[in-house]
Amino acid sequence: MSSSLVLAAGRRACSRLLEQGLRPGLVHSMLAASGGPKGLMLLQLDRYLASEFLPQSAQPIDVLGTSIGAWRMANYTQADPLQALDRFESFYFSQRFSARPTREEITRELGRVLAGILGPHGASEIAANPRFRLHVITARGKGGAASDDKSRLLLAMGLLAAGNLLTPSAPYWFFERVMFRHRDGSFPWHTSLPLAATPEFTADNVFPALLATGAIPLVLSGIRDIPGAPEGTYRDGGLTDYHLSVPLTEKEGIVLYPHFFPRVVPGWFDKTLRWRLPDVAHFDDVLLVTPSQRFIDSLPHGRIPDRNDFTRLSVDERERYWRQVLAATQRLADEFHDLVSTERWREVLRPLKFGKGGSIEH
Repeated sequence: MSSSLVLAAGRRACSRLLEQGLRPGLVHSMLAASGGPKGLMLLQLDRYLASEFLPQSAQPIDVLGTSIGAWRMANYTQADPLQALDRFESFYFSQRFSARPTREEITRELGRVLAGILGPHGASEIAANPRFRLHVITARGKGGAASDDKSRLLLAMGLLAAGNLLTPSAPYWFFERVMFRHRDGSFPWHTSLPLAATPEFTADNVFPALLATGAIPLVLSGIRDIPGAPEGTYRDGGLTDYHLSVPLTEKEGIVLYPHFFPRVVPGWFDKTLRWRLPDVAHFDDVLLVTPSQRFIDSLPHGRIPDRNDFTRLSVDERERYWRQVLAATQRLADEFHDLVSTERWREVLRPLKFGKGGSIEH
């Protein structure tokens, strides 16, 4: 029995996997969640999936992400995913901020990091990639949520947080979901998913859309008037879709969802609401692959990286810690390879069920 990975599959995905096997040709889509530095947990697994597992098949694969998840999926959709992942590691680790950075400073620095990840040709490669087809969710602000005036934005976020205690639809009072999509994508997202607009990716809007989906209110400036999209201020896609509990249209095959820990939180404001659960029906076709809690507990500091590392650790301490995590998570990639190549995945696969706080039940 695996101690490092959890493989949990929705109802139809579980049936298909047991009938057809865990093979690359079964994957028609991938999901990737928000979470900032938490996404570093998956960098080594991304390298294995992009360079060894998925190249064994040739079918088109639609990938959907928000925030750091969108940045991770952007690596898959460039011409050379391994080079893109190397750039991701180098530039993401290189983040540097002053002792009390402003929103403008953080936005500039994250823009520098994203430009480095994409390189000179990444945007055009993403827009034209014939196989890996990127889709990115952003949140377009309404009213005070569209303003970068601190007082107005604070008020909007406070009202949203209060409203979210009562209803999970509260984010839509202040934001509307805009999904930037690949021009050739065969949407696996169900038509019941509310979308205010679905602009196509072009070489001109890949960068601002990716920057926007990570633009946390009050931390980064909003990204205004993205080419090809409705006018307005765009912010972090995790505000509406934190861990992507979205309805999916049934297609032949499965949705592969590598996730950084064994818990799925529907919206950004649901993180502390232990009663707010994802809809398990949205995961009928999903294979969720996550590190086990036992593996997470074995990491340095007994936890995964997060955004607070920028304030709780010095620059040298943060980079050293992140490097230690990166080295440890090679085990996740190695174990996934072993499970697939030996068919041992059948021993560890479990039906997907959500417990308190969206935790994956054993």
